[in-house]
Amino acid sequence: MAEQKQPVTQQQLVNDWARITLERFREAMQREGIHIGPLYQSFVKNVLTGSGGNVELAKLSFNFYGRFVDMGVGRGVPSGSRGSLGSKSFLSKRNPGGQLLNKRRVPKKWYSRTLAAETKRLNELLADNFNITAITVFENSLKESTIDFKF
Repeated sequence: MAEQKQPVTQQQLVNDWARITLERFREAMQREGIHIGPLYQSFVKNVLTGSGGNVELAKLSFNFYGRFVDMGVGRGVPSGSRGSLGSKSFLSKRNPGGQLLNKRRVPKKWYSRTLAAETKRLNELLADNFNITAITVFENSLKESTIDFKF
C-alpha cells in the first residue's frame, strides 16, 4: 500500500525554503570566490507565525558588509591609496600626473541574483500550496542586513 503524504503546513514550507535559501547563499559565495569566514557563519533565519499557524514574517539576516561585496564597493579606502597598498610603493599605482591608475573593484554577485531567484521560488511555492500570490520583501540596512518577507 502506498503511503499517503502528510500535508505540509505553511510554517514547514517556509522553514524548509529558508534553510535551502541560506544554503544557496553560501553556495553562491563559494562560487564567486568570496572569503568565507565570519560572513559565511553570520546567516540566521527566523520564521514568525501568527494565529492558526500561518506564517506572518520570514527573516534572513547576515553581516551587512556582504552586500558591499555584491555591489563591488570597498571599505572606504580607495584602491591604490596609501592605506590599501601597505608596504607597496604609492607611486607604482599612479601615472606621472599623480592620478590613480584604473584599479576597479569587481562586483561579485552572490546576493542579488540569489535573492531574486529565491523570492520568486517562495512565491511559486506559496501560490501552489496555499493560494498566497504576493509577498512583500523589505530590506533593512542598519548594522546588520536583514531581508524580511511579509506575507
